[in-house]
Amino acid sequence: MGLNKVMATVVLTVVSLFTVFETESLAARVRARELKLLTASTDAFRSSLSFYDFYLSIDNRSGQISGLKCKRGSSVLAEYSARDMLKRGGAPLITMMGFPVVTFIAQDMDVRNGGTFKLEYLGKGTNADLMLELHRDGSNWKIYRNEQNGRREVKKIFFKAWKPSGRAMGIESISFD
Repeated sequence: MGLNKVMATVVLTVVSLFTVFETESLAARVRARELKLLTASTDAFRSSLSFYDFYLSIDNRSGQISGLKCKRGSSVLAEYSARDMLKRGGAPLITMMGFPVVTFIAQDMDVRNGGTFKLEYLGKGTNADLMLELHRDGSNWKIYRNEQNGRREVKKIFFKAWKPSGRAMGIESISFD
């Protein structure tokens, strides 16, 4: 076999492999859609509010959860697969100075129907948690919170910072909209 024929074979093989990987990557992106679950805001940083958007990745074929993302504007701060979301110990969503401030921890949950989860957060010098429910509603997913008046859908959460010395040291209170 001549050198030109060998080079042509190598080039075709590389192009074929690249096409296969690119096609698989494109197929994976097409199979999932992002669904915005809720927006969280806090007054912990600087003098202005900070906003975080939480998205579920939903497999288009099965309708099951395939992942979770936390974004601030267009920047992805945290991204987890469904397996990572369900693992023991949880998935840190918001970190500050290398420490998890808000962590998603699955309680009684599965990727087909949702279930109970908690958001563990740094409270007034100690860890605290907030129990929520994620439920499938046809092709959509919604977050609910149990209140005295019954179950209520949650679309926005506000974390009021605890600032004993003028600097955020934890979360003082949580309100819902």
